[in-house]
Formats: sequence, C-alpha cells, structure tokens
Amino acid sequence: MEYISFCPLCKNDNIAYKISCIDFLVSGKEFSIYQCHNCKFRFTNPRPSVNESEFYYKSDDYISHTESKSGLINKMYFLVRKITLLQKLRLIKKYRVNNRILDIGCGTGAFLNECKKNNMEVSGIEPSELARKIGYEKYDIEIFPDEFFFNCNENYFGIVTMWHVLEHVYDINAYIEKIYRILINNGIFIIALPNPDSYDAKIYEKFWAAYDVPRHLYHFNKDNIITLAKKFNFSLISIIPMKFDSFYISLLSEKNKNGKTNFYRAILNGLKSNLLARKDLNYSSLTYIFQKT
Repeated sequence: MEYISFCPLCKNDNIAYKISCIDFLVSGKEFSIYQCHNCKFRFTNPRPSVNESEFYYKSDDYISHTESKSGLINKMYFLVRKITLLQKLRLIKKYRVNNRILDIGCGTGAFLNECKKNNMEVSGIEPSELARKIGYEKYDIEIFPDEFFFNCNENYFGIVTMWHVLEHVYDINAYIEKIYRILINNGIFIIALPNPDSYDAKIYEKFWAAYDVPRHLYHFNKDNIITLAKKFNFSLISIIPMKFDSFYISLLSEKNKNGKTNFYRAILNGLKSNLLARKDLNYSSLTYIFQKT
C-alpha cells in the first residue's frame, strides 16, 4: 500500500480523512478516502500500489471485464447498456472532427463496436487481458494493453473517450497531458465520472457503490474535473447527465448496505436523486465534453 501526503489535483498538503468504505467486490477490506482542504478533491488513501492493484479487479462480478449476465443487477446492466451505447454514439456523431476514435479503458469493446459499425476507425486500450480477448473474439476488435497509450501518435485522434475510467488511473496528470497531445486541434475529449456530490452518494454515504474502493482511486466532483482539464488547456463544452446511473448505483448500494437488493427503495432513491439534480446538475454520474484549445 502507498500513502499520499498531498492532494493529487492541487498539490496542497493540507489533507484530512473524510470517510471509510469497504471493498464489497473483492477483498472485504476497509479503505479510507481523504479530502483536500484547499480544492475539496477526494481520493482513496492509502491505496494499493500499481503492482498490487491487479488483485482488486479479480472478480466474476466485475462486469465490464467479463460480460457476465448472471443475476438481476447484471441483467439490468446489459438492458440499459443497449440504450446508453446508442446515446454515446449520438454524442460521437455530434462532436467528431475526424473519423478516428480512441477509447481508453474500453473493457470488451462494446462501445467501439458501435463506432466501428458506423464506419469509424477505432482503437481501444484495456489493461484486462480477459476483456481484450473477449473483445477480439466477440467483436473482432484488436484491443491494446495499457502501455500502448503512451506510444500513440500525436495530433492523430479526433475523439478520445474515457467512460468511467479516469477514476482508476494512477497518474491522472500524465494521462490528461498525453490525451491533449494525441488529439488533433479542436479534438474532443469525453469523460464520464461518478459524482460524489449527488443525492444518492449523500444518502448511502460509505455504502455508495460508486466509491468502489480501492479500484476508484479518485472521486471527482464537477469543479475537480473542470480544474484538471483546464490545467491542460481543455475547454468545457457541455456537461450531460447519465440518468440511468442513479438507479443502477442505488441498486448496488442497497446490496452493500443491507446484504440484499431492495429494488423498490433503490428505484425511489434513484428517482429522487435525478429530480433533485435538476437544480444543480449533481446527477449520480456525469459526462463531460471538453475540446482541445
């Protein structure tokens, strides 16, 4: 394990313990989340080292790596995914500035497959060997391991996407800087992230499934991600709510809290979260559209 003595976002050393959460997926261990007094950025601390991190992804329930459809929640995930894939594709069509797209943390490549069917030149990066294998066998897409990313050609891609991935990346500054370099001028960077300022995060607190420690190293709110992007000369174009996420995350959070899924209560909490977020855009998850300037 490694301890972080300063804020990864603003580098301020005035940090303090905020909350503890259990790793419900793999280890059952408890992990602390710290918050920076200066910029309010939250991060898991201490966290597994890079070499230790692989252990915490070894679960048949880590759905983006396995395509498992067992259980009610997984079945719902795949039902909703059909809709969200089309929503993502519409975003790409709206904002693309050339035909080349890179999806970082692409899992088994389902999103890239939709782009491929729409005549885009697709590239994917995924650390999980199992997910890469499934992507090749199921979608005939060659997906590259992590190390490929820093070898990408500069000024090449029109769009780079990270769908619920940036929170897993150890060196967020190096990643964002490299993304800026590999995008063409006016290229688009799309990031989807859970939002710890959402209503469902507040009511579930330490049981909120989107904390997902220790796989989620960082816990960005709107101000945090905009600050990080601006540091590398990205301009914010739009913030788009991911309204299905409040229901899915509430279902998982109910299971974390009570040991079983209370479908009725989860749906009510997800609905309330979405309704309250209409005032301040603090939905359970948000998609940010940035442009290279």
